[in-house]
Amino acid sequence: MMDEHPGGGGNVAPAHLGGSPIPGLELPSGIEARYCTSNSSNESLLTRAEREAAGAFGDARRASFTLGRTLLRATAAHVLGCAPEDVPLAELTSGALALPGTGWQVNLTHTRDAAGVVLARRRVGIDAEYVRPRNPALWTRILSPGEGRPNVPGWSEEAQLILAWAAKEAALKASGVGLRLGASAARLSQGFSKPVFEAETPEGSFRVVAVRHDGAVWAVAWEA
Repeated sequence: MMDEHPGGGGNVAPAHLGGSPIPGLELPSGIEARYCTSNSSNESLLTRAEREAAGAFGDARRASFTLGRTLLRATAAHVLGCAPEDVPLAELTSGALALPGTGWQVNLTHTRDAAGVVLARRRVGIDAEYVRPRNPALWTRILSPGEGRPNVPGWSEEAQLILAWAAKEAALKASGVGLRLGASAARLSQGFSKPVFEAETPEGSFRVVAVRHDGAVWAVAWEA
């Protein structure tokens, strides 16, 4: 995020607990992207270890963690056909989440009072950022040398800046690099007058699509 780091045989989670499709986001078949807001949080879907981990956090971090894991476990349970507590969720040493043994890739994002998740049988990433005034100097951190800014008709300068960041972060998360090399490590090529990009990263090429919803830019990237 851009903010200044603003069981087997059990019942399958009801679809509504797996959040809702992100409105307006058009994705290829086989990519499942969902989002939910804070009123969808359900601690009962977490494992005991996750509930214990959440209990060690402060209120805001605990709420964000619980919301994200609720969405992830419910969505993955729906996709995999198992109970939320039986989703084989693992956290890698890098901090990334994985679904070992399933053939599915997963990525999660949090922003303020919402969470988003994407699953696919290829590398995927997701990011969400609220549109608010930012220092225009951030462009120098976002763009690589010679890279142009996004040009989406009807989007404000502030929204275009957030779009560039969210698209790059989604692609870099999908690549496995994340933001440790900075947003400028990804280079966007925009071939349309809408938020659809090809993203080149140090670990491969990705397609990225984005939409605006509820004051935020939501971006999903997948391996090209």
